[in-house]
Amino acid sequence: MPSLERAWEKLKGQKVVILAINVGENADLIFEFTGNYPVTFPIPMDQDGTVVKAYPVAGLPTTYIVDPEGKATHRIVGSREWDDPQLIDALLKMRK
Repeated sequence: MPSLERAWEKLKGQKVVILAINVGENADLIFEFTGNYPVTFPIPMDQDGTVVKAYPVAGLPTTYIVDPEGKATHRIVGSREWDDPQLIDALLKMRK
């Protein structure tokens, strides 16, 4: 989460959106988690499983890169340093 937050700060205003979809926990746990790992990007809850059906989770964390039409173009299982300059550059090149 800290590297996603740093990436979000670098990508703001550049037509890239970061969402951390929560699957399985309630709002109280999310609130507690974000108290320990503050973030400014949105963390919507997938309360009915709609998102997980559209974008299956293969392990935690699972990250999807989704184009403007909602099509998943990449799936990454496991953590990454999302604020790595090469990764930020790659994300910016994927914009349409």
